[in-house]
Amino acid sequence: MTIMETRTRNWTLRGIAVLAACAFLALPAAAQAPQQGSSSQSDPQNQNTGNTQKPPNPDGTDNNAPPDQNEPIPLVTVTPPETQITQLGTANSLPTAGPFRWGPLYLGASDVRGAVDLVRPSNAAEGPAQNNVLSLMETSIILDQPFGRSRLTLQYAPRVAVTNGQVAYDYMNQNVGVTTYFQLGSRWTLGLSDVFMTTSNAGLQGGVFADANALTSTTLQNDFLDNSETFLTNVASASLTYGISPRTLITLSPSLDYDRTSGLTPALGGNISGLNAGVDVRVRHLLNARTTIGAYANTRFVQFNGLLPSSSYYTLGLSVSRQLTATTGINADLGVTQSVFVGQQKYWDMSGSISFFKTFQRTRFSILYTRGQPTTGYVTNYLTQRVDAIVHYRATARLSFDGGVGYQSEQASPDQVSGTYVTGEVDYMLGRTWSVFSTYAYKVQDSNNVQLFQGSRDFASIGLRWYPNAAGGR
Repeated sequence: MTIMETRTRNWTLRGIAVLAACAFLALPAAAQAPQQGSSSQSDPQNQNTGNTQKPPNPDGTDNNAPPDQNEPIPLVTVTPPETQITQLGTANSLPTAGPFRWGPLYLGASDVRGAVDLVRPSNAAEGPAQNNVLSLMETSIILDQPFGRSRLTLQYAPRVAVTNGQVAYDYMNQNVGVTTYFQLGSRWTLGLSDVFMTTSNAGLQGGVFADANALTSTTLQNDFLDNSETFLTNVASASLTYGISPRTLITLSPSLDYDRTSGLTPALGGNISGLNAGVDVRVRHLLNARTTIGAYANTRFVQFNGLLPSSSYYTLGLSVSRQLTATTGINADLGVTQSVFVGQQKYWDMSGSISFFKTFQRTRFSILYTRGQPTTGYVTNYLTQRVDAIVHYRATARLSFDGGVGYQSEQASPDQVSGTYVTGEVDYMLGRTWSVFSTYAYKVQDSNNVQLFQGSRDFASIGLRWYPNAAGGR
């Protein structure tokens, strides 16, 4: 593909995204018939942790269902972002403790399963095709301690894999997150967080790699591109929010990210790392019970080792969140980013994100699109774009299906990176705390970047999942 064709395709995608946002924003907030079900998408399995899904109630009801369309949406104040604590790897709120707890410490969902992973490299340097049969065990350990008007949360989500009686280190992931916030006064809120994750070169485990929760306007796109070796990331951040009025907030958020790909041979460049320091400023205003508008600006400076030049990024944009109906919503951040590479030309490009949510009687559906600088997955100084579509369908009170499809590509890079995935899962509730499930995922990656796997993979598994806390809806 020529440079002109690549640019034409990129601008076409941008135009489609902008037109879609304008079209949805122009829709009237007309009434619909009452519909049951939640507007949040719960990710049954993802690359970071595959056991944070909440079970459905055996009677088929959903505790997270949006209000009936016949009931007016109440006028509420905008919530400080620091107080919205989610489970690792999902867009769901942190679950309450079940019967297995020791003070503030308790167990989250756990599962065990057998799996088959078919790996087919398209690069001869990565070796022959592999057929791996293994057992996977996952759990999550949560410490949640409120104190006064503040809260401290620690989450740990390990995964252990065994094949032929031996630990399979290629399938072991570690994910740790610490979050705390302080109510400093009637108008001030301070949040502090640190998230550490390490993934091996066999990160694919099946399931949905994106999650969305329309009730909290929270979305998440987990990494799905496989690193060729081991990837480590640590994100330390703080946020300080001031309530200008009950409807208007301003948030200042500095952050420091460290990313590293290790295990590469000296001939391939050895370890590749990047240290990313930035600050983000956002203003949000609640126009009415259905619409929030805002503006944002951020700047980031990234220092790389090796051949990648130091880079700076400057972004300006506008945001809007619109509840079109009680079961339909859209969130959009639309901005422009200037990328400045040391010793090279400056580049302007569109950036931002769009998320669309729709709930039917038995189905939840979301589309997520983002464009900007990636902060996890692999080390790069180029912008990327990614789109995901996720769906959840409840056939009966016990039987449900989840599916997803996604695409990601790197922009304006001589080492073109792209990947596509398709996933599916079937869950059957055996009771209030147990379910049997089966997953399948297919993924293909095309990359000249030495950090990333090149080829295709099939992953299938079947297992048993346990929910310590049966409360909540899926």
